[in-house]
Amino acid sequence: VNITAGSNNPPPPPPPPPPAGENAPPTVTITSPNDGQNFNVGSNVTVNVSANDTDGSVTKYQVYVNNALVDTDGANFTPHYITNISAGSYAIKVTVTDNEGATASATANITVGSGNPPPPPPPPPSGSDITLTLINAATNSNNGALTNGTNVSSGSNINVRADVANSNVKSVFMQLSGATPRNQTENVTPFALFGDVAGNYASGTLNGGAHTLVVQAYSGLNRSGSLLETLEISFTVASDGKSAIAYPNPVKQGNVNVKLPESITGVAGYAIISPSGTEVERGTVDASKMGDDKLLQIDSANMKNDGVYYLVIQANYDVFTVPIIKQ
Repeated sequence: VNITAGSNNPPPPPPPPPPAGENAPPTVTITSPNDGQNFNVGSNVTVNVSANDTDGSVTKYQVYVNNALVDTDGANFTPHYITNISAGSYAIKVTVTDNEGATASATANITVGSGNPPPPPPPPPSGSDITLTLINAATNSNNGALTNGTNVSSGSNINVRADVANSNVKSVFMQLSGATPRNQTENVTPFALFGDVAGNYASGTLNGGAHTLVVQAYSGLNRSGSLLETLEISFTVASDGKSAIAYPNPVKQGNVNVKLPESITGVAGYAIISPSGTEVERGTVDASKMGDDKLLQIDSANMKNDGVYYLVIQANYDVFTVPIIKQ
């Protein structure tokens, strides 16, 4: 009985065994997504792999998207998820390392939508009359200004109001990315990120981690007419103690403070990966000697070029990845 699975082409033969005494490199295959697969804009993409090492074990998995390191796992790989993916072309590469340091990589190229990224937004006008205010949605009270670099202590029962001094503004578009993706278009005041009913603010939740908020004010309803004002800020939200957060983020110069997860109680190792995937710093830290705040300070001087760096923290079998934006 002859059967086929997938294409009619048989899988490639396994590599020949290495000479006695030499380490055989591991093998890795990306099982999802498929190479050449197309996705709709806004889809969730799951990256999964199959890896093996004939004379040892796979000890590390690293996932890169367009050459940026986005996930690192130890011996046990968990699927990496790309949520609400934008239009464009993506090269997804997975590199595995065995217990003797040998590596192997596999790449899957995918497209989203037409494969062309959406056109960039028009440049912001000089200056901006937009201000942002944190709102306690449970009481509709003011929780202070939301500005670039703000560290928000709690992400529960929260909303964000955009105030625009320009009387010609008829609608406001708010695009939140990072740990809590959300898009909101408002045609009446107050312009609120999570919406409202006649000034009674809806309750939203911001996940712990780094966020970027872009606010655009238009002369017509539903983002029509002319773009009159634009504001872009970055801020962080304190975690629930299960993840690490960095602030200020983005950073231009000076130190970045990293609050370690509460689960780290002893010695942890850390590394900083550049946008090109190279390691620019490595070290260890003993959380038991850091006090209750558990703050690790990273000198941004080692991040010589602008872009997104990744701080990877490993303690026992737990791995935490924190993106840090250098401007």
